[in-house]
Amino acid sequence: MIAKISSFVEIEITENDLDINKLDDKIYKASVKAGQEIFKKSLEEINKYVINKKRDKDVAKIHSHKKGKLGTMVGDINYCYTQVKEAINKEVNYYSPLKRVLNIKPHQQITDGLKIQGVMSSSSVSYRAASENLSHRISHSTIRNSALEIGKNIKKQEEEYTGENVKSKLFKGKSSQAFIEADGIYIPLQGGKNKKTEVKLAICYSGRENRYKKGSSVQQQLKDKVVYGDICKSEDFIEKASAFFNYFCSLMSVLYILILGDGAS
Repeated sequence: MIAKISSFVEIEITENDLDINKLDDKIYKASVKAGQEIFKKSLEEINKYVINKKRDKDVAKIHSHKKGKLGTMVGDINYCYTQVKEAINKEVNYYSPLKRVLNIKPHQQITDGLKIQGVMSSSSVSYRAASENLSHRISHSTIRNSALEIGKNIKKQEEEYTGENVKSKLFKGKSSQAFIEADGIYIPLQGGKNKKTEVKLAICYSGRENRYKKGSSVQQQLKDKVVYGDICKSEDFIEKASAFFNYFCSLMSVLYILILGDGAS
C-alpha cells in the first residue's frame, strides 16, 4: 500500500435545510470539498513514493520542485510535484516521475473524467451552457473538441466491432417469435432556434420476462432486447434496421415477427 488517506466531512443542518434538494446540494458540496482534499493529498503521497522508492537515485537526480493545476471531477486541484534530471549515455532528460507514473500528459490541464462529464452535460444543452453548468471548469471549446474526439473513437470501435459476443447471447436461434417497434424523436440542433432533426429508433425483442427472478413482484421487462438508432430517411432506416436486427437476432430463423408502429411513415 502506498498511502492511506482520509478526510473529515462535516455539515451543519439548519431549519432552512429541511428540504431534500437543499440537503442534497449541501451534502454534495461537502463531499466535493472532501474529495479535493483527498485528491491533493493523494498526489502528494504518490509523488513522495515515486521519488523515494521508485527513483534510481544514481541516474535521476532531483532538479526542482514545481506547482501544477489539474481540473478533475471534484474540482480544480493545485498540487506540488518534483522534477528530476536523468542522464543516460550523455543524454539528459527532465521529467516528473509523478506525471509519468500517473500518465499525466505534457500540458494536460483536465482529466478524461472531467472531459466526459462535460460531453455528457452538453447532450441536452449548448457547449457554452454546459461549461457554465460546470462552473467554467472546462471551456466550451474543450467540451466541443472532446465530444468530437469521443465520437470518432466510438465510430471507430463500432466499425471494428463484429458483435459476435452480443450475437451469441441474443435469441440463440431458438425463439419462435420476435417483436419490432419503431418511432422517431425530434431533437434540437445548434445554430438556430428552430433547427432540429429526427432521430429514428427501433427495438427488437423476443418477448417479456419477469424483472426479478426472486420474490412476488409481477413486474416484467423486455427479453433479448436490441436497439438500433439512426438519422436518415425512413426508407433507408427500415432497411438498415432490418439488416441490423437480422444479424444480431437471427430473424431469418424466427417463425413469427410482429412489427408495431404508430402509423408514421
